[in-house]
Amino acid sequence: MWAHYANSHTGFVVEFDALHPSFHEQKSGEDDLRHIRRVYYRDSRPSAPLSEMSAIELFLVKSGHWSYEREWRILRPLADAAKTISMDPYPLALFEIPPASVKGVIIGSRMAPEHVASIRQAILSNPELHSLQIRRAVPDASHFLLRFEHDA
Repeated sequence: MWAHYANSHTGFVVEFDALHPSFHEQKSGEDDLRHIRRVYYRDSRPSAPLSEMSAIELFLVKSGHWSYEREWRILRPLADAAKTISMDPYPLALFEIPPASVKGVIIGSRMAPEHVASIRQAILSNPELHSLQIRRAVPDASHFLLRFEHDA
């Protein structure tokens, strides 16, 4: 996933506490929004008129080719956005995330030193984030995998 989502290992990943209450705010048992959910991986696309599709079929199904991601998502109403930025072709909705719901940051193995310094400064300048773990993704010398080492 680092190659897809972290700009070829030059970005970073935010690690969340999936048990934090902010990820479990559904209004009822039928509420498809406001709670963390597993993505389903299938070989065939959902196929039905849009009005007959469930939230799972619309937002939580991906091709089986992506199953290695083991992705989870949370859907929130756009009206709940803390801020909306006008962009083309669609506006960007930003949602607040409680600092207590963040467990750590994993720095990409190829991140530029000045960006690492910026991330460290952002964490250190916020007292609510002082307990975060900062780790770095390091390619294993003999296997095709990454190790996550504590960053000094």
